[in-house]
Amino acid sequence: MQYISTLTDSCGTPMVKTKRKTPFLGFLVAIKSIECLFNELVRNTNVSMAYLLTYKLSQDHLELFFAAIRSSGGWNNNPTATQFMAAYKRLLLRHEDSASGNCTALDATNILHAVKDTTTINHVNADIDVSDITTIRRYDLNVRLEPQQTDHDYVDAPNFNYLSSYKEAAVGYIAGYVVRMVKRSVTCESCIDALVEKDPNNTKFNSLVRQKNHGGLIEASASVYQICQSTEQCVVRMLHSTGGNLPTSSKIVPPISSVVLEEAVKKNAFSSLHDHMFDNSPDNNHLFRLIKCIAKCFLKIRMHHLAKETTAKVRGENIRKIVSKTILFKNQ
Repeated sequence: MQYISTLTDSCGTPMVKTKRKTPFLGFLVAIKSIECLFNELVRNTNVSMAYLLTYKLSQDHLELFFAAIRSSGGWNNNPTATQFMAAYKRLLLRHEDSASGNCTALDATNILHAVKDTTTINHVNADIDVSDITTIRRYDLNVRLEPQQTDHDYVDAPNFNYLSSYKEAAVGYIAGYVVRMVKRSVTCESCIDALVEKDPNNTKFNSLVRQKNHGGLIEASASVYQICQSTEQCVVRMLHSTGGNLPTSSKIVPPISSVVLEEAVKKNAFSSLHDHMFDNSPDNNHLFRLIKCIAKCFLKIRMHHLAKETTAKVRGENIRKIVSKTILFKNQ
């Protein structure tokens, strides 16, 4: 406060006494107000506040709210009362911070207390969007319970949760490359350490890796293999629902990762990270983020492979190497 009060212009006149005194007086008033609030809310023994977060006292949240109102009007940035009411109702139901406003949000503070379009999966701290639920039902991604012996109508139904020995070996082989992909995006040493298999006698799902390994392959841990296996089962159920075609939805990855997360939590995946899970805030749960990252990396590999197969079917047989002299007549 003393520094701002002693600032002068080129003539030696204090800035707080010139015609441009407004910003300087505003700084002084804001500093004095923060000091009073700190003494009343933090230093006061009757209040349990440990600190005063001054960013919450700024008008950035109001500016972001006005930016969201203006953006809802398209080219019209001066809405009428009716347009404001419609935009306000929309924000109450589903609000989103504008990324093109005249201020930058420093955190993920909600400017309106609206009910989220999410639901909780079996009381697990993993929210899933309502649109993801529609995708899960559309592509039959949820794991179905095994039919009882008395359910004769389902005895001959194919079990899509079962993977052949060939697929299990392939999933174990791909899981090693998934570990390599996850290590590029994960910086936590505890999480990285849980990705690799430590037991040299465990050859249940790493048999193909050990046959092909000449020193450069990675043996994934049992939890990584379990997550990749659940993801592969979701892909199989998805292909069955689409008749072997690629899904038409462009947002298929988040629903599958949510289903895989639910299954992984039920099977107690990464039990060694159970205590590490509580070292972080609930919105930065390393265990859930790690499971979703593994599922997304595996899905990226599988979707690229499915897209390559679809492209080969559409293109047809390549005859350039067989009849190179007649390719002009085949439009190739």
